[in-house]
Amino acid sequence: GFIFFTVLAAFLIIKFNIQQSPAFFILLLVIVLFSTINDNSIIRIISSPGRVDQRENIETNFQQWISRRINRLRDSSVSGFSDSVYPIIIVAAEGGGIRGASWTAQALKKLNDLNPAFIDHVYAISGVSGGGVGSVFYTAYLHDRLNNELNISGIDKNFENAVSADFLSDLTAAFIFSDNLQRMIPFPVDPLSRNSKLEDSWGIAYRRN
Repeated sequence: GFIFFTVLAAFLIIKFNIQQSPAFFILLLVIVLFSTINDNSIIRIISSPGRVDQRENIETNFQQWISRRINRLRDSSVSGFSDSVYPIIIVAAEGGGIRGASWTAQALKKLNDLNPAFIDHVYAISGVSGGGVGSVFYTAYLHDRLNNELNISGIDKNFENAVSADFLSDLTAAFIFSDNLQRMIPFPVDPLSRNSKLEDSWGIAYRRN
């Protein structure tokens, strides 16, 4: 990026007399003006059939969650089960960039490997930054595992590769090139969105591994 912009700046200096030519200042003014109206950083939202805009409150959600589990245990022949005691786990995942994402995802997976009933007791996972990304990697893995969409052979190494992949190169390239090109265009262009580059890097790493 530095090399590219150094060459570009050298070309402009050779081609134009920046101190005397108004073209450079007009271009600068246009970039500043366009950058206020061409925001393409809208977060993409997955549409879902039957999606309800109004979220249910925590009390209602929890009552439904615990009732399903209690009824399932009550119907099964679990010896010594008492419906007055049911362990509930709430996960809080710290941030920490790629390292936090990798640690969170692998820790949750390891807990589930040690005790397959672990996820049945997890009511909520709250994560920030890298911890949130790692939590999503784990839930995506769990979803595909439960739906038999994964090749179990070598899954541990593949999962580790997915959550510790390089998520920053595409984002940095978009910051250096796409963002600056977008500032010169008066309307938002979705392929130039830096947000989507980060989101896509997570999906690509997961699918590839």
